[in-house]
Amino acid sequence: MLTALIIVGILAGIAIIFAALSIVDSVKSYKMLAENAQKNLDKITSDTNELKTRLIQSLDELSVVKSKLLVVLGEIVELKNDISSSLQSVDSLAKTIDNSAQNVGEKVEILFKKLEPLENLTKVLYSMIMNPVNNSLTLLNATKKAISAFTGKLFHK
Repeated sequence: MLTALIIVGILAGIAIIFAALSIVDSVKSYKMLAENAQKNLDKITSDTNELKTRLIQSLDELSVVKSKLLVVLGEIVELKNDISSSLQSVDSLAKTIDNSAQNVGEKVEILFKKLEPLENLTKVLYSMIMNPVNNSLTLLNATKKAISAFTGKLFHK
């Protein structure tokens, strides 16, 4: 029995040694886990602080962009008003040109109506004068031929 007790004692000692080694190994693992957790927490804190700094910079840049956009929007409103005014002026000019064109058309019609009797008179005068002028020209032409023929006969003989 003594050997059994010794074996049980040795086994118990070995178990205690293994338990102690396991406890030491567990403590080392927990210590390493705690150190890693602390490093990770420090990294997270550092990343959070860097993110906070970048967010502040981004917000500042967004504020600058917002103010620039407000200026641009103000200029766009001014430009829109200028364009609107210009379009109204162009519309007014187009209406004036249209009215002027209508007035010119009416005046041209009146002028043509006033010139129509003159044109008719010109046609009547032309028809009245043309026959006597044609007859006179024919007579002059015949007289010229007769004189030419007479002088040609007279001087060739």
